[in-house]
Amino acid sequence: MDIYDGHIPTFEEISYMETKYESSGFEDTWEDEFGAVYTYDQHKLIKGVNTKHYIVNPRTFVICDNAFESCDKLEEVVLPESLYKIGKRTFFQCTALKTIVFPESLIEIGDYAFSCCINIERIVLPCFLKSIGKYSFDCCSQMRHIDILSYIEELEEGIFYNCESLLEVSLPYTIKRIEANVFNGCSSLTEVDLQSATYIGENAFTGMSSLKTLTIPSSVQVVRGNPFGKLSSKKCTFINECDVIIIEKDIVYSNDKKTIISCLSDDKEIKVKDGVVCIGPDSFSCRESLQSIILPPSIKYIEEYAFYNCCHLESINFSDGVLIIGTGGFQNCTSLNNICLPSTILAIGDGLFSGCCNLTSITLPKFLTKLEKSVFEGCIKLREVIIPDYLITVGNKAFKDCRLLEKLTLPETIRDIGDFAFAGCYNLEYIEISQYMKHIGKYSIDINTYIIVPSNAIHIFKEKMPHFSKRIFDKSGYEQMLINEEENEGKGFIDYSDISLDDERY
Repeated sequence: MDIYDGHIPTFEEISYMETKYESSGFEDTWEDEFGAVYTYDQHKLIKGVNTKHYIVNPRTFVICDNAFESCDKLEEVVLPESLYKIGKRTFFQCTALKTIVFPESLIEIGDYAFSCCINIERIVLPCFLKSIGKYSFDCCSQMRHIDILSYIEELEEGIFYNCESLLEVSLPYTIKRIEANVFNGCSSLTEVDLQSATYIGENAFTGMSSLKTLTIPSSVQVVRGNPFGKLSSKKCTFINECDVIIIEKDIVYSNDKKTIISCLSDDKEIKVKDGVVCIGPDSFSCRESLQSIILPPSIKYIEEYAFYNCCHLESINFSDGVLIIGTGGFQNCTSLNNICLPSTILAIGDGLFSGCCNLTSITLPKFLTKLEKSVFEGCIKLREVIIPDYLITVGNKAFKDCRLLEKLTLPETIRDIGDFAFAGCYNLEYIEISQYMKHIGKYSIDINTYIIVPSNAIHIFKEKMPHFSKRIFDKSGYEQMLINEEENEGKGFIDYSDISLDDERY
């Protein structure tokens, strides 16, 4: 099969062609009069040209990955009737591209193929198209109409992500899977017919602020994460015909009502009903109206980013019983002031309170053994932290840029302080650690901070940490140093630019 003869190739035939040319390494190439580079037989376009108009060679089957990437002068490209495949990032950031007509022969469009083509207004996807890659048309900000004529069964992740001008999209009846972020950010789209979809991915409809009605068909068998994002029942009518979720009083539950999938309410205070075991991932994220949340004793798990970016959330009423809070659970909740976490918590995720810039104090649960990375990073008003007696590890950047933190006594159980753990804690006067410390990460302690250790361990720490030798004291020595400082009007200074404290120094 040397040239297109009306035969629509299979994926196996395309794969064979790709293997053939990959093994040759494109050693034999041909360049056209405009400077575009092809394989010698012109079946593959390897590198396009940055010109206003371009006509692809009529013998071409495949346009390779990145072929026209960032060709910002390209306004129109004419594709041949022989074309089977458009590769990954092929037209990525072709910001002037306005017109693209896909031939009937086209079978595959690769990931990010037309991402950030901000001037394309309409596309018609042809009948024999079998695969559309992830984020293939994301951030096409002027795209208004999409017609899918093919009988594809899956919309890959983020295909139309942030197509903010999209007014109309017609999906074929064959659609079964709508993956994550497919319509995320399509803020002008007022309706979408899910046909007979069986799977809906997380954030599939997030940011669809103009959506008037959303019907979840009876065919849906799986709802992953929170597909609805910030959608509100005040602006959008939700019609649920499936059995896998239950919508009750603007809360979306799993079918057993033990997990909250999404919140559709704009209420300032929400009381979670008893019997709910899990607050699902992203379920309340970006709820700007939410000021107070009351959790029942039945809650065991708060999953990742559950309350992410709830910027007006001031009060969290926990009950004992919570076991795990996931990554970023309260990240960027900028109105939180003080928190007492339940004593039953056994683990907390990375960045749990990262960016909570008004948090001033927190009591950590008594059985907690590890502070994950960035758990309090950027809590610029945090002054007081009650550290539990069994803590073993302080993760990387755990308290980074906690500028008002002044004193911290770490329990004898502490064995590991991660990289940059207390970097940027300009007002942290001292850290008190035990003689059993095993590892102190690089740049973990700020230049202005002193290290207080037991009297019988001073020589050990000074030997292991020579760059800190002038800042290591026992309690009585620290007190005497303060007296001396008052007399001498100032602290000493250590050049910290090349210090890297890790296990190699022990």
